[in-house]
Amino acid sequence: MLARLKSVLDRALMDARYSYVSSENFVLVGGTSKLRLVQDFLSYCIDQAVQVPDAPDEMIAKGCAILAGIKERQGEVRDLLLSDICPFTLGTAVVGDRFSPIIERNSPLPTSRTEHYYTAELGQSEVRVEVYQGEMMKASQNLFLGELEVPVPVNKKAHEGFTIRFTYDLNGILDVEVTIDSTKEVFNHVILQESITLTEDEIKEKQDALARYKINAQETEVYRFLIEKANRVYSMLLGRRRDELMAETRRFEEEVKEASMYHLPKLYQSFSNYLEFLERGL
Repeated sequence: MLARLKSVLDRALMDARYSYVSSENFVLVGGTSKLRLVQDFLSYCIDQAVQVPDAPDEMIAKGCAILAGIKERQGEVRDLLLSDICPFTLGTAVVGDRFSPIIERNSPLPTSRTEHYYTAELGQSEVRVEVYQGEMMKASQNLFLGELEVPVPVNKKAHEGFTIRFTYDLNGILDVEVTIDSTKEVFNHVILQESITLTEDEIKEKQDALARYKINAQETEVYRFLIEKANRVYSMLLGRRRDELMAETRRFEEEVKEASMYHLPKLYQSFSNYLEFLERGL
């Protein structure tokens, strides 16, 4: 049991990009955390004391209740904003039974991600998009969630291109969208968790709600304005300050690429403040 506990702790810290040294507070929740053996073992692993709430077993129940209330927009918690992550990788199968991730594990939710692909053969008339969940390199070794068969124009001169977009929300609803490059035709398929049962009208309503997450952050006016402003400031700087701005801009671009729509405004504001600071020093 302790070996399994250690592996889970290591994985959580690695995913969060933390180390034992850089993490200041460890709070244990759940009934097992009442065991003195668990508390002592974790304290030994991280070389510091761990915190245990008065009722660690009740914390799980309270968390589930708050989560349910937020999802249903009920009562006093209906206006709270829940930030969550995707605990597993979602992707598709490509030639050779290889797993191609689209939404990486630990992506903030709700999220929408795209990847571009091509037909495997010339003259291909159909593409089968198989959806998998897991962390294995071989697609067949991951959990199969569903598939979408998409007709593509027969092209004997070049491989036909298409974009696959996965949009995933807090309720466990995965919208799979395939857009053909040459015709711009769009095909959709919704994959639900086994515990979720919805009518056709409810599924359509959920799809409409997910549509607002299907934005390309690099195409927004705010993003383009900030990049243009960064280029303008860069042209007025010299030496080391130019290198610093280039590094910050690259970091900003990478963070925007991975951020959810809820985190974008904060990233935009932070980068804008940085550019204004540089401008004031000119």
